[in-house]
Amino acid sequence: MLTNPHAESRSQTLPDEHAFAPENSLLGTFARRPALSVAVVVIMTTLAMIGYRDPGLLVGAPAESETSSVGGMSGRGGGNRDAPGRSRGGPERAVRTNGPPPDVTPLMLFGSELMLLIHGDDFFTPTAALAIRQAVEAVEALPQVRSVMWMDRTPPLNLFGLREPALPDHRASQRRFDTAKQMALDNPLIAGQLLSSDGRTMLLSIEVDWFFVRENADCTTVLVQTVEDVLRSHNLDFDVGVTGEMPIRLVMSAASKDNDRKFQYIAYGVILMLAAILFRGPSAVVITAVAPALGVFWTMGCIRFLHFEDNPFNHVVVPILLSLVGFTDGVHMMTQIRIHRSSGMPVRAAVARALDEVGAACFLTSLTTAIGFASLSFAHHQVVREFGWCCVMGVGITFLAIIAAIPLACFTPLGRSVHRGQGSGWIEKNLDHATKIILVVLRRRKLFAALAILASIGTAVITSRLEPDERILNAIPERSHEAKWLRHIDKAFGGLETAFIRVTWNDSVDTSSPEVVQVSDSVERMLRDEPLLGSPLGIAKLIDALPGDAQPSAKAALLDLLPPPLRRVFLLPEEQTTKVIFRLQDLGIANYGPVFERILVQL
Repeated sequence: MLTNPHAESRSQTLPDEHAFAPENSLLGTFARRPALSVAVVVIMTTLAMIGYRDPGLLVGAPAESETSSVGGMSGRGGGNRDAPGRSRGGPERAVRTNGPPPDVTPLMLFGSELMLLIHGDDFFTPTAALAIRQAVEAVEALPQVRSVMWMDRTPPLNLFGLREPALPDHRASQRRFDTAKQMALDNPLIAGQLLSSDGRTMLLSIEVDWFFVRENADCTTVLVQTVEDVLRSHNLDFDVGVTGEMPIRLVMSAASKDNDRKFQYIAYGVILMLAAILFRGPSAVVITAVAPALGVFWTMGCIRFLHFEDNPFNHVVVPILLSLVGFTDGVHMMTQIRIHRSSGMPVRAAVARALDEVGAACFLTSLTTAIGFASLSFAHHQVVREFGWCCVMGVGITFLAIIAAIPLACFTPLGRSVHRGQGSGWIEKNLDHATKIILVVLRRRKLFAALAILASIGTAVITSRLEPDERILNAIPERSHEAKWLRHIDKAFGGLETAFIRVTWNDSVDTSSPEVVQVSDSVERMLRDEPLLGSPLGIAKLIDALPGDAQPSAKAALLDLLPPPLRRVFLLPEEQTTKVIFRLQDLGIANYGPVFERILVQL
């Protein structure tokens, strides 16, 4: 029988792939059946690309955030349980209704999504009056603007309902303008609401017709530019800015997109740098870095299907977190693959053996990490809950990327030299040092366990003493125009957001009863004693502005003389309720917590 001696020698030097075949484990299937890895990579990449491009192709649009009838930012804060009626949310007690409400549209005095602010030295001059009126006309001429509410259109507060402009005609004398300025500062509907208490900032509340909004600039820079052009034509050096819920949400969204790219690039850079330090071979570095980077890419695309892309935590924390979690699993897997390849195993057998040996351990660490982040789903704050669920989803997706992408990359020409540099890398050189540390810990395991327990107790005590806080300024760029005008409206008007205290009564009390006005007056006085609450306004202050020197409760009969659109902002007879509305600065709930507690005690 004739034999080939060269074939014989090759059979003796090259190991048989079947001789190293590992046990058939579930995770090892990704190495034994590369088609499965290909399918996972293709499906997940397609889903991520759809998420980046247009999530609406697979899921519906998110439900609109509900906004209180008095307005304010209806963000994701989930509300404050101690707030009497803060418009950011929170459950409200059901109110009884006695019959259908009248067909009256409440005045747009609070809660506009868009506000123009004009800051200047003096509005009560002939030139300024003419310029401001022309600016309002120019803004209302824009197709995206349905109406503008400003101080010249406030309802009259007199016995006969005679309307008198708050800003005189530009042909009036300066003495008439000085008188009008004082009258405006004495008008509760203007002072602190549409004109700052110092008379230097004017607020224009804009109602937007969304059908004609084609781009974000239509609601921001176009409006500002329109007003600036008119003022400039009259040689007035006034500052003009835009604020409100809608502009702030736009800048939040833009900042989120910028942070999305920025922190993804940071995550990719961290992965590549660590891989280069740990592994000397370029193939091992690239494969180890690509897998967790792919997990981050998949996760940031898939969270858009849940409409969590505007959560600031998801753009800042999640990419870095997932890159490190995925990189840890990738290092364990790549280390085992390199060891088996150096011992002579074929690529597929080495990858399958590595998955069998460390795949379950990597899965266990990912599972425990996901369980830890799932605990955030019990948080009261919606932003924290969303962050927790994104981390849970991200950890699972990243683990899937590791067990699918690394085997697939090893089967490419890039994986043929994955074991090069084995023995000279940072891990191999320092493995003995790490082993010594582990042995020291094992010999003194009771001591280290006690230290760990004490550290856990200490951190738990510190955590329990932390006060939750939230500020809009923390979610938008500090130097943006929106941040500038948000700080300005806090200073000039006492805040952008509004809150209210609702007063209810039973059938034995008439709506026009002096008792209702007296209670509203007491609530308004109580709120005025709190320096952090801006411009409290209710029916008592409106009645007090009507002619007469008596106390508001003695003039309760004049309540019916208030214009119905104005009256329904504060009083709902069919629900037997009245509201006292006030403004909140962007100081954070930690500052307002004690204020709300004092209010609740006094109520």
